[in-house]
Amino acid sequence: MVVDDDLDVRLSVTRLLVRHGYDVLSAQDGAEALKILYGDTRVDLIVLDIMMPYVTGLGLLIELPELRRRSIPVILLTARAAPGDISDGCTKGAQLYITKPFDPRVLVDAVDFLLGMGDPKEMARIEAELLTADNVYYGIKS
Repeated sequence: MVVDDDLDVRLSVTRLLVRHGYDVLSAQDGAEALKILYGDTRVDLIVLDIMMPYVTGLGLLIELPELRRRSIPVILLTARAAPGDISDGCTKGAQLYITKPFDPRVLVDAVDFLLGMGDPKEMARIEAELLTADNVYYGIKS
């Protein structure tokens, strides 16, 4: 699921992930995402912006433990790059925090990595790439 109030970002991330073989749901804000998540729709991963109206990305992160019956990895994809923002996002439950502007290849690799898509050698390469990327930060593990 891609959650971002910026239509251009939401569409570009959705198209990127679809091109790489993923089925993608999208939501324009946290409130719409919560409606989808409270429904019966299966969501395997969320790419989430922080700054949105109604329910922010951090607000959605706080709600996730209450509604999930299983762990859903979250990638925060946001323009907020201050150390306090990164720390806040990671401590609230994001597995990865990627700041905008971002490299589309890094985002796809992050999704592949969190979903365990690929053989172990490929996963090791992706993890090493994510660890050395300038705008990718590790949060907690699900």
